[in-house]
Amino acid sequence: MPICNTTLTYSGDLAPKLLESQWLEFEEVKDRRSDTILRYRTRQKFKDFSFMIYPGGGKVYMKGSWAKFHNEGLHNYSRYTVVDFTEDITSLSEVFGFDFFQGLLHSLEAGVNLPLEGLLQPYFSPEYLLPRIISYQGRKLFGPMTTIRGKGLGIQCELSNYRLKIYDKGLQYHLPEKLLRVEYDCHSVKELQPMGIRTLADLTDPAKLQQLGRKVHRILAESILIEPVDYPALSAAERKLYGSAERPLFWWDLTPRDRFYHFGRFRSMMETYSTYRLKDTLAELTRQEWDRITHTDTFFGKVAATREGDTQAKDCNKFSLINCGKHYNSLEENNRLETVPFRSSSSVPGNQISSALDK
Repeated sequence: MPICNTTLTYSGDLAPKLLESQWLEFEEVKDRRSDTILRYRTRQKFKDFSFMIYPGGGKVYMKGSWAKFHNEGLHNYSRYTVVDFTEDITSLSEVFGFDFFQGLLHSLEAGVNLPLEGLLQPYFSPEYLLPRIISYQGRKLFGPMTTIRGKGLGIQCELSNYRLKIYDKGLQYHLPEKLLRVEYDCHSVKELQPMGIRTLADLTDPAKLQQLGRKVHRILAESILIEPVDYPALSAAERKLYGSAERPLFWWDLTPRDRFYHFGRFRSMMETYSTYRLKDTLAELTRQEWDRITHTDTFFGKVAATREGDTQAKDCNKFSLINCGKHYNSLEENNRLETVPFRSSSSVPGNQISSALDK
């Protein structure tokens, strides 16, 4: 889903339409001393949306998930496209007789859900990946995610105006398939302004969505993920860096200049010696999925953006080359890798993980 949760404000003109609606029930919140009504708030959510009306300030706040609204308030794990998003805003506008496109944004969540079942297991699984994602750009550490509703496994990275979240969406909703959620959670208007994003209508603009998509893509593309490597091919200095990189305090203690230097070295080392190219593959899948769900053409929005149209992601092993040093597998060798049994290994550099090419 390109857009999930949003917090929006509207003018006071929306208030009477909400208060008179048959779909909503409000309760009064009064000042204890003067008995003045401070605000009205919805008793129950309307398909996951809640409303808060401030009569004194002439403002209406609306908060909730567009993906859940699309699914009658039940869930947000199915694919949700910008075509669906636009139609849902129009639908909500018709229900209450008000133009919801004009809402001013205060926060938003944007991201993608990545199906992992068709990828090489257990490497492409949330259980394997999440503990190995250490840092974003070497400057901010990932930690446990504590805001997952229900059962969940996830990590988050806190930055000044936003946070990055990666978690197991399948586990959250007890789904049989593996589903990885990659999310950009922005809570500052200042962060959105350079992209020209200010209103809900801006989130239907293809050019602005493309800029937002770059933010989502960078979550994995610029993170440090400790991957299996062709360990015998590493130099002594590379082995030392590989061993240090998995320790969060290594990155925390570096000066900005040293952090930039070691981050570049680590990325270069992974590009050369990563056995399964986990980060590169996931980053590319993120880009592809974002392009798919933000495509505004009717065919791609309604047909190709369904589970039936998800063959490209399901067959990811066929285009994700497996890296061993500076040699890339042929398609035949790459397909053969799918039959290689998994041999568990700790992330300690001294424990070597053999490449499929050694078979």
